[in-house]
Amino acid sequence: MTTPRGHFNIFPVAVESRVVDPNQSDWRLLFDAIHQTQGVKVVILNHARDLHSGFRPFGPDHHNALVGENLDGLPMRFNAMEILNSAATQSDPLQLSHDWMGLLNRGQKVTPIGSSDSHDVSRYSLGQARTYIRCDDRDPGNLDINSAVASLVEGRVMVSYGLIAELTVNDHYRSGELATELDKDEIQVDVRVLGPHWARDDQVQLFANGYPIMEATISETDHVKLPSGIKWIGRWSIPKPKHDVHLVAIATGKGIEGLYWPMAKPYQPVKPEFKSRSLGCSGAVWLDIDQDGLRTSAYDYAQKLFANADNDWQRLVFSLSDYDEAVAAQTAHLVTRSGTSHFSEPIQKAVEAGTSATRSGFKAYREEYRANEIARAMR
Repeated sequence: MTTPRGHFNIFPVAVESRVVDPNQSDWRLLFDAIHQTQGVKVVILNHARDLHSGFRPFGPDHHNALVGENLDGLPMRFNAMEILNSAATQSDPLQLSHDWMGLLNRGQKVTPIGSSDSHDVSRYSLGQARTYIRCDDRDPGNLDINSAVASLVEGRVMVSYGLIAELTVNDHYRSGELATELDKDEIQVDVRVLGPHWARDDQVQLFANGYPIMEATISETDHVKLPSGIKWIGRWSIPKPKHDVHLVAIATGKGIEGLYWPMAKPYQPVKPEFKSRSLGCSGAVWLDIDQDGLRTSAYDYAQKLFANADNDWQRLVFSLSDYDEAVAAQTAHLVTRSGTSHFSEPIQKAVEAGTSATRSGFKAYREEYRANEIARAMR
């Protein structure tokens, strides 16, 4: 679907369904029409950082990417989004991955998608960026479509652009799953990077709530003793977090320039220099630390802390001591939405006395807030 307010893929669609009006520019009415289309279970927001018809869905004038909120108060009723589009790459290869993790922190249930968006056969390779869905494929010619779609909606996927990053927690939990059996003080995280022999990987990172917590550099010889197709295998032991978080593994490597699989330059570049990168991104594994059976987001925690503080800023900051940067950033946003400037002296003093995670979260929010204000003033 190509509309004045963004591009979408929707499926499955029943043959007899009414076609959604492609000229609809009101997101509320647009999403109403999409979800009323017979059979639709997946709504993908495509290339959210690109400008089409004068509209950039995740541009800083419309969207605060850090806290995953639409600044115009518009509904975000998509349940999947492109984080990789090999025909519309970004100057920052990880930009859309961070945007996606920001939505998870906001409490949105969104599946990451890789797409090649190949409009022809000469400019872009079909299937370069792709989405692997975990499902029963013992009979590839007769896949259970409903089962595959359900798996995609639950986030049981991996996104690939030359590489694949498989994430497993405590030898059991994989992308799209809620890890509930977390009795020990440490969490075991296994990452396996896959790819063809001509793909190069040089780094793998583990993110918790969108912030890197572990990292490994991969040498060109690491895969020599591994089975064909496996580029790297590693295990990390991380301290058990004090609250629910989502974990994501991302592997990156040198871009491919050879004519057998050339990677495209940015579709709408935002800076003059560019180095293409291969990339593999796992889906998210949620750690159910509080054992309530729910995926409690950074925004959920921030809401509770903000309400309990009752505008006592020192109390609010002190309550953030056991929480990470993502919860702190969401809290800074709630302070701003309440009508109190996060630049005010009482807030600044309270934050300066807080933990490094609290200070980092508030600082990141201040920078994103400034970018939003500048962009909106220039509209």
